[in-house]
Amino acid sequence: MSRAPLGNAATCLRSVLLAFAILVLWATSPGWAAEPETYRIGVLAFRGKERAIADWQPHADYLSKRLAPRRFEVLPLSLDEFKASIESRTIDFLTTNTGHYVELESEGAVARIATMRIAGPHGPVDRFGGTVIARAEREDLKGYADLRGKRLIVPDSSAFGGWQVHLPEAKAAGIDLLRDTAAIIEIPNHDKILEAVLTGKGDAGFVRSDLIENLAAAGKLDPKAVRVVGQRHTANFPYAHSTRLFPHWPFARLNHVSEELTKEILIALLEMTPEHPAARAAGIYGWTLPHNYQSVHDLFLEFRLGPYKNLPVGIGEIMERYGKSILLAVVLVIAMLLATLSWVLRTNRLLHRNKEQLQLAAGVFDHAQEGIVITDASGKILEANDTFLWLTGYDREEIIGRNPRFLSSGKQDPDFYEAMWRDLHEKGFWRGELWNKRKDGSLYYQQTSISAMRSSDGQISHFIGLSSDISELKESQSRLEHMAYFDALTNLPNRRMLSDRLNQAMALALRNQRLLAVCYLDLDGFKPINDTWGHAAGDRLLVEAAYRLLGCVRGGDTVSRLGGDEFVVLLGNLCHFDECEIAIERIRTELSRTFLLPEGEAVLSASIGVTLYPMDGADADTLIRHADQAMYASKQTGRNRYQLFDVEHDRFSEARAASREEIQRGLDRNEFLLHYQPKVDMRTGEVIGAEALIRWQHPQRGLLQPAEFLPVIDFVGMQPDLGRWVLKTALCQMEHWLAHGLSLTVSVNIAAQQLQTAGFMQALRDTLSGHPSVPPQLLELEILETAALEDLTQVSRIIESCHALGVRFAIDDFGTGYSSLNYLKQLQAGTLKIDQSFVRGMLEDPDDLAIVDGIVGLATAFRREVIAEGVETVAHGRMLLHLGCQAAQGYGIARPMPAEDLPKWASAWRQPIEWLDCPVWPREDLPLLTVEIDHLRWVRHFMASLQADSNSNTHWPVLDPHECRFGQWLDGGGRQRYGKLVAFDQLFSVHAEVHRKGEEIKQLHAQDPDVARKRSGELKASRERLQAALVALRREANLPPA
Repeated sequence: MSRAPLGNAATCLRSVLLAFAILVLWATSPGWAAEPETYRIGVLAFRGKERAIADWQPHADYLSKRLAPRRFEVLPLSLDEFKASIESRTIDFLTTNTGHYVELESEGAVARIATMRIAGPHGPVDRFGGTVIARAEREDLKGYADLRGKRLIVPDSSAFGGWQVHLPEAKAAGIDLLRDTAAIIEIPNHDKILEAVLTGKGDAGFVRSDLIENLAAAGKLDPKAVRVVGQRHTANFPYAHSTRLFPHWPFARLNHVSEELTKEILIALLEMTPEHPAARAAGIYGWTLPHNYQSVHDLFLEFRLGPYKNLPVGIGEIMERYGKSILLAVVLVIAMLLATLSWVLRTNRLLHRNKEQLQLAAGVFDHAQEGIVITDASGKILEANDTFLWLTGYDREEIIGRNPRFLSSGKQDPDFYEAMWRDLHEKGFWRGELWNKRKDGSLYYQQTSISAMRSSDGQISHFIGLSSDISELKESQSRLEHMAYFDALTNLPNRRMLSDRLNQAMALALRNQRLLAVCYLDLDGFKPINDTWGHAAGDRLLVEAAYRLLGCVRGGDTVSRLGGDEFVVLLGNLCHFDECEIAIERIRTELSRTFLLPEGEAVLSASIGVTLYPMDGADADTLIRHADQAMYASKQTGRNRYQLFDVEHDRFSEARAASREEIQRGLDRNEFLLHYQPKVDMRTGEVIGAEALIRWQHPQRGLLQPAEFLPVIDFVGMQPDLGRWVLKTALCQMEHWLAHGLSLTVSVNIAAQQLQTAGFMQALRDTLSGHPSVPPQLLELEILETAALEDLTQVSRIIESCHALGVRFAIDDFGTGYSSLNYLKQLQAGTLKIDQSFVRGMLEDPDDLAIVDGIVGLATAFRREVIAEGVETVAHGRMLLHLGCQAAQGYGIARPMPAEDLPKWASAWRQPIEWLDCPVWPREDLPLLTVEIDHLRWVRHFMASLQADSNSNTHWPVLDPHECRFGQWLDGGGRQRYGKLVAFDQLFSVHAEVHRKGEEIKQLHAQDPDVARKRSGELKASRERLQAALVALRREANLPPA
């Protein structure tokens, strides 16, 4: 349980009194009233301004809440509108795409604060790249060089992610994408680019680096159908990609924003969780410390894009590029002078135009904000601009003819320069950061890009370097990182850094089989110091206490300040507890020595709580909490001592008490809320009701789903309290909907403990009487089939009493328990809800399909209504309609939504056309649906086995055509019912052909797996013929289409 320091309480009291005094002055002097500061965040509205506001306004609301009383607003802008908004200071912050940000950064008007992270398959991803795709069978396309003469499909030949990121890779492969390809076809949608490549409209396509994995995860793409051209392998990057990686969108500030506000925003963004509504609205995982965008600058510079599109490279290259033309022009001038006056005039105009180009190039060279230096092939400096001279402190005469190595700081080893020169000669380009030394001896951190320029014969003729001093940027970034992880007063690690250090120390303790002591310290007698001498004296004392603590520990230990007068000390690598006791005694002795302050002498002591890991096998946060509890026990037993945490005694009761307190606090603060998932009649298209589903808007962890907190509520026994809140809240919402003309049946989940609580019926009657406008018939109570119902007879009586009131009952997750038939017989619930696990799997697992069919049959036999959960696709709904189940809910219909969104959704929802006129299959013909699923599962099993190595213990599916489930049906029930039909014989022979092909491929796999895999297409073709034969059999049997 957390505890507020006494010193903080005094601070809080004085703050309240001061705030009251200010409030009185404000009330009596209206002229003093001031509106809180408002800051605007410019966001790139690449999908329209309304969508941009919907995506990013939650970020502004989040910052307004975290940084109150400041207010933040979102201003959606197009690419063209950003520059004017920056110049007029209409905005204070911005977030935009990577390429656009670098253009703005190069003008010196903005600085990055944080870099966006998106959710990847194994955690957050803060980089992206480009991917070149082709059809899997295109073995002629292995790298970028193979794109020569091919048709490329790209999203936009001017886009950063869809085109420009590929330019360095193509150049390294010796190909000019515009000049050397057969055609560039632009399709602005990445999904459609993939479709166009797979259908042969182009040879290859450029798409974003996460497209293949996302479509495969959604079941929209078989990744084996796609080849990645020029695939790279980058550590910790989960997506197939062909290019180097670049940082995601930044969150940036304009230069007029203070560093203090920048720090606060950085910390707020770093603490945004993936579950927070602001992150979810923007479709991101959160934010991390700002990345270096130099790689984008380098790409733009190398290919003269963005801010460098008009930048020449220097006199040497200009002469190399235009020297022959100038010489030819002179010859032509002489020739024309001997010819006619018109030739002279034409040549004069050509010379004048070249002169203007040279003057423009020289102007850009001289006025560039980056230092530019040009050398010959040996490295001798030929030319440098004024920015380079200012950056290094040298005069022009001092550097011409010298090698730039005279600027070396000595901080880079020879291997660094060897790698740099290797890249220059092999790749023609190098970029990076290094320390250099000015003329006065001072060091500066430099961002550098060097390009090798080649003559017509392919030999390096010059090098051009572009550099800028990023010392202040590095220092600012270092300060921001330090502020995020260290306490501003004592410079000790703060809570965030302590968490990292503690996790590392725990791992080290396990690896070395040593003890780790987590010590929680609170200074006894600190509050009177603050009260008597003020907070400045208290701060000086805390700094001195921190200094003393550091002197008591070893180099590998950690001293952290959590806030107020509370510290945590980590003592690692202990062989025995005796070592911990010695260190603790040393700490107590040091802190008991008199503190000499300007205001006088202060005598304190320390109460210390200790827990030992791994004897206390909790996680990091819990270890600190256990040490905190032991510290409290130390204070209660007399102070100036230590107390060891009793793991076994406190583990259960402490966890239970803390969880109960947190949940009660959530109820008291209205942190819980209900979302509603619609229920529909798939056959009629009618919205027939909604299920109330609880959510917890946790103040630290964001919006929590039920699975994240309901087990805890069970653990602390608060189901009845929460259940009463849910019931009351749902009835209030129904009352509101009825008042606005919306009448829906609402289902509320009831825990077994609440249902069996004495007085449940009276409480239900009282709650209903408090909402007289709500007909009881619109309320349905759902109880889990797996619930622990101790007395079915009593529960049955309760259900009958509910029916007498008009309240309906449903058995939820039917089919997942051990006593389904017993429940069905004894509990007169009007509705059975088929568990979503069966519904989701029924299109791929014939067993799940059989269970769903069986539950529908049971409901029919017992004259109960039935509804299916987990309808995620149109195909799920169509199969349920075939089985005779027409009521459903699930993500394929609608996700759970806030109450205010449901009326609008209900009025707009229309059933898919595939559900219209979808017949119920005759029960005796249902096997014709399930056998196809059997066969498709057999094929998937075979294909998976085919990917294994020949020497592995591969588990193949049954290859005897009479032993697989499909074959058993053909030989048994299928032949009995359809054996006289012509299509049945065709189906029988095609099925035998599938197994024959499978046996051949399996035998080949044992000899050469690669050759066997190439024949997988034959098996797929046989599978398609079998499906066609099934369709023909259904048609001949006068059955509806599946």
